[in-house]
Amino acid sequence: MIAIIAILAGMLLPALNNARATALRTGCINNLKQLALSSANYSDSFDGIVVAVDGDGSAKKPLWGATLSTNGFLSKKGVNGDGNSFRPPEMNCPAETKTKCYVLTYSTYNYAMNLKIGYLTSEPFRRNQVKNPTSMHEMLCWKIPWHYSTWTQMNKYSPINIPRHLPNFTLSYMDGHVGTIQFSFIPTSTDNVFWSGK
Repeated sequence: MIAIIAILAGMLLPALNNARATALRTGCINNLKQLALSSANYSDSFDGIVVAVDGDGSAKKPLWGATLSTNGFLSKKGVNGDGNSFRPPEMNCPAETKTKCYVLTYSTYNYAMNLKIGYLTSEPFRRNQVKNPTSMHEMLCWKIPWHYSTWTQMNKYSPINIPRHLPNFTLSYMDGHVGTIQFSFIPTSTDNVFWSGK
């Protein structure tokens, strides 16, 4: 009898693990959809300008999540003096159990904005500059605790370790749709449409 239970448990556990992984990935995709909508609403309110990655490309504040939060585009509007208000739930991947995003601190970000979008000291990046919005990614989920993504960062870390939802990254595109992509399909050239939209 014990042997039969052990065999059944052995058969069911992989299916349960797969179901759990699917649920976490679905939650992550839902978060990315919310973030994409927040970013699009920001653009609509600021003459088509996409929210800047950060102040100058080196984690100088404000970071993109903080900008969305303080301007009321996330589920919790950031209020100075209330640290918890800077922890909107859609900034936290459900599969990340350790680090919860605090939008004022780049090293807690679960989602990374495409650095090609630019920063405050660069020329403002407008949505109408993107020639192919269905192919240019805007945000992605990865294990690297950083607020923006570049090919250099991706290539620096082991591709096996950085997708949070192995073997795929979950991501949103400039037109607002979301999906997944395997590391091997991410273009290495930053001039590629995936990075630049051109």
